[in-house]
Amino acid sequence: MASEQVGHSDEADAIENSPTPIRVLYIEDLQAHREMIKKVMAGVKWLTLDTAETLEEGLAKIENYNVILLDLMLPGQSDCFEGLRRVIQKVPLVPVVVFTADDTRGQGALRIGATEFLPKTLDAAALVSNAIRSALTKHRHSLALGKHLDSLDNAIRNKTPSEQIAVLAESMRKDLFG
Repeated sequence: MASEQVGHSDEADAIENSPTPIRVLYIEDLQAHREMIKKVMAGVKWLTLDTAETLEEGLAKIENYNVILLDLMLPGQSDCFEGLRRVIQKVPLVPVVVFTADDTRGQGALRIGATEFLPKTLDAAALVSNAIRSALTKHRHSLALGKHLDSLDNAIRNKTPSEQIAVLAESMRKDLFG
């Protein structure tokens, strides 16, 4: 399915050309919404989409997915963010894209730990696929930063303060100027 994409990058190309499809789980109670997303995403060859009707069903099979799409307003929750908190608790390193009809709730979801939020009124596959790409890119960058910080921590361990400054300055020089 052809779509215009703003800011299409080498990272996006790597995601689209991955030898294994990106596994996405969509947790949504409304069948019409699940079917709409399935239909919209059917032409996206670089991902596979599975669905769950309830939060409990989704949590039971959430372990092996690369991205979670989550409806914020699932029934049976104490508040609209309970499902998000439970998903993050179960799979803290998996990017979560939430659907909401309310921008304020979307911003709240970002503060809690969602990677992206999308309006419930989707009308194109590009919107969802770009959000998934963005979530995966942010996740990969976060993991790379964590590895870099661990490497720096190891490099400065048992060094004098002036040696630590020299190591950190060299690392910053490489990061900024290559």
